[in-house]
Amino acid sequence: ALGFGLQLDTEADTDAPLAGATVRLTSPAVTVQTDGDGRYQLLQVPVGNIELTFTATGYSTRIVPLTIAPRS
Repeated sequence: ALGFGLQLDTEADTDAPLAGATVRLTSPAVTVQTDGDGRYQLLQVPVGNIELTFTATGYSTRIVPLTIAPRS
């Protein structure tokens, strides 16, 4: 399957960037940390259905299902 990079900002309930959060892609297993601006980047994201798990101290874990379509 083809893959591509994914880069987004994370925000807490206050709409402020959430620095130092953990972002986990389950398959393939990849874990990254958000930077000081709450941004993260995942490379080689597979096409298809994926789940991103966001965790940060003092916040509830959030699981976000996404469908990644192939580039045309």
